[in-house]
Amino acid sequence: MARQFRLQNSQGKLIDMNTDDLFSYSPEGLGVNISNSYYGSDINFMLQSAGLAQNVIKLNLMFGGGVSKNPYKDYNDFVLFIDDDGLKLQYSVPGIGELLRDVRIKELTKSEINAFQVIDESLTLECTSPWYQWVTGSVTRYIDQAGDGKIFSNVDMDNNDGFYVHDFAFEEDYTINSGQFSIQNNSTYFGMSIGAPLELKITAINMPIVNPSWELYKDGVMLQSDGYYVTIPIGDTLVISSDPTDLRAELVHADGTTVNVYQNQNMAKTNFIRVPKGITQIKMGDLLKQAKVEFRVKNEYVIV
Repeated sequence: MARQFRLQNSQGKLIDMNTDDLFSYSPEGLGVNISNSYYGSDINFMLQSAGLAQNVIKLNLMFGGGVSKNPYKDYNDFVLFIDDDGLKLQYSVPGIGELLRDVRIKELTKSEINAFQVIDESLTLECTSPWYQWVTGSVTRYIDQAGDGKIFSNVDMDNNDGFYVHDFAFEEDYTINSGQFSIQNNSTYFGMSIGAPLELKITAINMPIVNPSWELYKDGVMLQSDGYYVTIPIGDTLVISSDPTDLRAELVHADGTTVNVYQNQNMAKTNFIRVPKGITQIKMGDLLKQAKVEFRVKNEYVIV
C-alpha cells in the first residue's frame, strides 16, 4: 500500500486525491523545522528557547486523467469541496495508519488543459495542528456474564489497534476496585509540547454524581488534577476536553442540551489535564463505581 492523501471537510465528508481523475503527487513540507536559540557558556552552547515553525504542505494535483475525461468539472468539483473552514488533511501511511492534520487553504493554482489533456496544478495548505490520531477507551461496569465474571471495556491503551478498542473479560473488577485506568501517549513532540490533549466523558448511571474530581499519576507521582463543583444527574454526561482547538467543560443533559460549567472548575486543581508521553494513570476512586467513563487521548506527531 502506497501513501495516500484525502481531504475531509467540516461535515466529515472525504475527497480522495489518489484517483485518476484527481491525483496528488510530489508532496512537499511533510518534515519538521525547529528554530533553536542558544547562549554560549565557555565552549558549550545551552539551549535558550526552541520554537516549532508552522508547516506548509504543497501537493501537485492532476485533474481529469481518468475515465471522466472532464478536467474542468473535476477541478470545479474540488473547488466546491474545499470551500470549507474546517478542512483536515488525511494522511494514510503504510505501517502507521491514518493521521489527520487541521489545515487551511493558502493557494490553489489554475491553468488550462495541457498537451496531455489534463489540468496540472498545485495546492498549498497551511497547517494549524500537528498530525494526530484520537485513541479511545472506556471503563464501564456491566452485568455478570455466565462463566466469565464481569466484562469491562479495554482500559489498557497498549491493547488498542489504531482507532479501535477491544473488550476483555476479567474474573475480578480490578480496574473498578483500584479506582484508576491507564492511558498511553505515543506522541512525538521533539520537546515542543507539554502533553497530549485529553477528553473525558463521565456519565452518571445509578446515582447522581456530586463534585467529581480526578488525578493523573506517572510512576506513582501525581502530576496533574482536575475537578468540578457540579452535580451530574442520572443519565447526564460531564464532558471535559483539554484540546486547545476544542477546550470545553460542559454538562450534556439526556435530551442533548448543554450547559457550560467552566465557571464551576475547582481552581485548587491544575485543571485541563494534558497527558505526558508514556503510560500514565487516571485515578478517580469511587467515581468509577458510579459512572460510565469514556476517554480519548489525542496522540500528536510533529513528523511521521
